[in-house]
Amino acid sequence: MRGLAILLVSLTTLTNVRSAEPLAPFHPANARVWDKQADHKYVRREKCGNNSADHQLERGVEWEGDSRAFVAHGRGWVGKQYREGLMMLAFPDDNVLNAEWKVTIPKDKWFRVRYALTNQAAASSTNGLKFTITATDEQGKKHVILDQVLPRGDNKLHVKDFHPDFPVEKITFTHDNLGKEVWDVVWFYPEITDSKTSQTTEIVRDTKPAPARSVSQRPESSPPDANALRLAIDDLMKTFGRRYPRGDEFLARLDMAEKLVGQAKLERLSALQREALIANPLVSDQPILFVTRSQYRSHYHAIDTLFVTGEHNPDRGIPHADLFRGGGAMKTIDLKTGTVTTLLEVPEGIVRDPDVHFDAGRIVCAVRNHKNEDYHICEVAIDTGDLKRLTRAEGVSDFDPIYMPDDTIVFSSTREPKYNMCSRDVAANLFRMEPDGANIHQITKNTLFDNHAELMPDGRILYARWEYVDRNFGDAHGLWTVNPDGTNQAIYWGNNTAVPGAAFNAHVIPNTNQVLCTFGPHHDRLWGALAIVDPRRAIDGRPGVVRTWPAETIDWVRMGGSFDCDAFARLKTKYEDPWPLSDKYFLCSRMTGVGEQTGIYLFDIFGNELLLHSESPGCYDPMPIKTRKRPPVIPSRRNFKGDPGILFVDDVYQGTHMKGVSRGTVKWLRVVESPEKRHWSPGSWGGQGYTAPGMNWHSLENKRILGTVPVEEDGSAYFAVPSDTFVYFQLLDKEKMMVQSMRSGTVVQSGEWVGCVGCHDDRHEAPIHHGNKMSLALHRAPSQLDGWYGKPRLFGFMAEVQPVFNKHCVECHDYGKDAGKKLNLAPDRLIGFNTAYNELWRKGYLRCVGGGPAENLPAYSWGSHASGLIKELRQSTVKEHKDLKLSREEFDRVATWLDLNGVYYSTYACAYPNSLTGRSPLDPKQLTRLAQLTEINVARVRSHGGNPGPQVNFDRPELSPCLAKFSDKSDLGYKEALAIIRAGKEMLSQRPRADMPGFIPCETDRRRELKYATRRKIEDRNREAIRQGRKVYD
Repeated sequence: MRGLAILLVSLTTLTNVRSAEPLAPFHPANARVWDKQADHKYVRREKCGNNSADHQLERGVEWEGDSRAFVAHGRGWVGKQYREGLMMLAFPDDNVLNAEWKVTIPKDKWFRVRYALTNQAAASSTNGLKFTITATDEQGKKHVILDQVLPRGDNKLHVKDFHPDFPVEKITFTHDNLGKEVWDVVWFYPEITDSKTSQTTEIVRDTKPAPARSVSQRPESSPPDANALRLAIDDLMKTFGRRYPRGDEFLARLDMAEKLVGQAKLERLSALQREALIANPLVSDQPILFVTRSQYRSHYHAIDTLFVTGEHNPDRGIPHADLFRGGGAMKTIDLKTGTVTTLLEVPEGIVRDPDVHFDAGRIVCAVRNHKNEDYHICEVAIDTGDLKRLTRAEGVSDFDPIYMPDDTIVFSSTREPKYNMCSRDVAANLFRMEPDGANIHQITKNTLFDNHAELMPDGRILYARWEYVDRNFGDAHGLWTVNPDGTNQAIYWGNNTAVPGAAFNAHVIPNTNQVLCTFGPHHDRLWGALAIVDPRRAIDGRPGVVRTWPAETIDWVRMGGSFDCDAFARLKTKYEDPWPLSDKYFLCSRMTGVGEQTGIYLFDIFGNELLLHSESPGCYDPMPIKTRKRPPVIPSRRNFKGDPGILFVDDVYQGTHMKGVSRGTVKWLRVVESPEKRHWSPGSWGGQGYTAPGMNWHSLENKRILGTVPVEEDGSAYFAVPSDTFVYFQLLDKEKMMVQSMRSGTVVQSGEWVGCVGCHDDRHEAPIHHGNKMSLALHRAPSQLDGWYGKPRLFGFMAEVQPVFNKHCVECHDYGKDAGKKLNLAPDRLIGFNTAYNELWRKGYLRCVGGGPAENLPAYSWGSHASGLIKELRQSTVKEHKDLKLSREEFDRVATWLDLNGVYYSTYACAYPNSLTGRSPLDPKQLTRLAQLTEINVARVRSHGGNPGPQVNFDRPELSPCLAKFSDKSDLGYKEALAIIRAGKEMLSQRPRADMPGFIPCETDRRRELKYATRRKIEDRNREAIRQGRKVYD
């Protein structure tokens, strides 16, 4: 949850905050909220989405585009107390957020405000924030009554008393993140009082840890619904017969309880509900396994629960491992007797992600003994508690293990060292090993994060996958399937759903084709609502959702609309770790109402929710310990030789988003690799989210063209693709311009043969064949990829596209030229990119999707066909362009760049990691001084939003637009500013950056590259052992 320097304002007017309308006149619903970004729209929410262990928000106002800009009522940690008040956060960098209330403060009243940084803000903010309060009198004159910078490390609770000598009609609170927003939340509590010494009515929450609750204690559950209980009892009698012998008794007692009133009725129904539902044989005929631990701290993304060793994030200012919170155990509970048994205790660590073996004799799980080691996979014998460690690699995290039908184990791991493209956090994929830990090998190679593997009844693996190509970062978490050998990777549900941002922890509901899963946020934690999904109805959006808990959240689900990746973080009561006992009864972990503590709950389709057990610090991962049927073993189709895979497309014209494309239009299919991110920098660029270092104007990936293959007249294509490579496909017309593009990726394994129906097929239709004719592409050998104007290579704007502009355009479209004022296509390098790239994107000559929406887009809607630049090159109306003629290759280079979504850098490696954007040769001290001299807005220079255009020119320093403020070149300020820019030019000549010949990555990136190569050698060694029938271990 980047962007959480939280300022807490103490509200005396929050006296009755437990009531429905507690905040008048400072209720968020009454505020006028705006920021310095003209295009930001603020919307009112019943529950705002930016929540963490540091603070929990309720009603408020947040930016429609991102929940990290808000003014809201809630509770936050200030010092050692959990204080109720208002909280405020300005996002993104260089933003200033204002909240204005109409008030009536006569001269005889006092205005008091308590305010502070929240604990997370005090610990993690980089440069603090400025908190300003302005009072407006009846003539409209503004009076600043507070203007204070709260620096990082400020743990004080501040108090400001103001006795106006004029009637106050408005109070405005302003949060200025001072150019850099990192966890900058401010808490405040304003009140109008009779005197300076009036006692505050601020509410401080009890911070004592919640006691453990066993089944013998009266748990906190939702009030029983008599009708829901009756339906459940009736069903249990019909389903289990003599195995549920007290059904008639329970119904008779229910009849008697319904005749009571008030507290007596509530107590009688609560006791009966507990007794009748626990008597369910699915609940009480075997022990229930669970783990105890604290809720994971909110690190950034919901999936960031590993807190790996050896990684440090500059935004947070601490090593990842410092956020690890130990103290956990794996236990069982017998719900007939209430007996709790500890199987494994880790006093300074955590045990997590258990999976019970088919014979119910052992459990595989992930264990971390303390913060200075990472997670590894272990097996625990249920009868004896004996612990067997299966993985031992250092510097990697192994987690989320499951047993396969042949007793091999599949788990998630960070063994391929890479990072999320939109942040600096580690990525993970699925791996597989022998029962004794031998021959660990990778089976998925998505570029971001694969977790929560689940064995399906047909032997496939269902898992949660976060991945994106040419789309936004936040709502790209869907459910996918894969065979145990890594072949046949396919979408299951939710890959193009906008809300929820994520679907996690899916489990197949017995005897159905449905799954029970968590609908969660992109940020925060792995919790949210629970949902039953049926992909036979639809593989995306609301039509595929059968029901949700809470029920009203089903209406939140949608495919299009505004970006709201954290919608489900707004739930007040959150669920996670669902486990279906049957098609009607389920277990889960759910918040109990005591802070973030969770307990084990039983819930059903009839409307019952019952707390079975809770204990401090929280209960997770509930599941029964019982034998289960082994699914069939799917034979391997992978040969581990490193051979290509073979792909067959039956008909590219079939699919959901080929409307308007006539048969015969598509002539080629382009195969593009989206490589993994192996490096990161402290410096970053504000695109869709942020990239560290800067990569592109708005999107997040780099690209490598592997080649193009022909598409036959019937729409079929048949071609070889390198195995172990994350690729996507584009359909091209006769001029090799894009018609349609995938915005997801796939991987084929060595020796795999895989086919699909068409472009964006809905995966529920069989190909439409005409007669008995075989597809034309199958009449020949598979096409081979041929590169793109040479061998496959990472695509960079300066190397591949800028030479075209240099040859044909720069003579006129340059600094100091009239045409250059309209569009400057010079190659000169700026702080982040180069001049031509900045101008083309900023001035709208491109129509590229950038980090685009979740939903699939129509053919021709973006890329070369839709971009004004191509129209100008083909049919210019400018008389100076009448003789402009590009060669076939030159035109193709520009068009292909647009179809690759207008990328710039070829690599995430950088030469200047600690600089602004990670690409600038100026160090922070130089850049700060340059900003003082020239008054350039540094924060806007490092972001696409509000970007002022070229400011600093490192190739021709004297042409730097930021120097235009100096009319006299003899001015000492001019000379100093020019000297700083010339120093940057000199630095680039000595240490070229990634868009220049001679680039060498910084030392840190070279170390990361060495680590990647070392892990790759281990992977290759393990695959060779599999081919040879040997065993090798960590």
